Amino acid sequence: MKSFIVFSAVVVAVIVVRAAHLRGDEPVDEFRPFDLREDKKKCNENGQKCKFSWDCCSAACSSDNKCEEPEHKHLHFG
Repeated sequence: MKSFIVFSAVVVAVIVVRAAHLRGDEPVDEFRPFDLREDKKKCNENGQKCKFSWDCCSAACSSDNKCEEPEHKHLHFG
């Protein structure tokens, strides 16, 4: 029983330290540990890379950093 308590304490400590480390570079309201690998190629309406998801347009940036809508391709199976 004692080893289970020690193991649980170690797991909680690792999670807290990891979360604090990840949180260090981001604003508090933008901390999303499960969304760290989101596509950073999205841009805002001014053509600059966005820092926050609410600044982004819904499409990726083109080569001249303008927002462009993705093409909708319809797949037909025959």
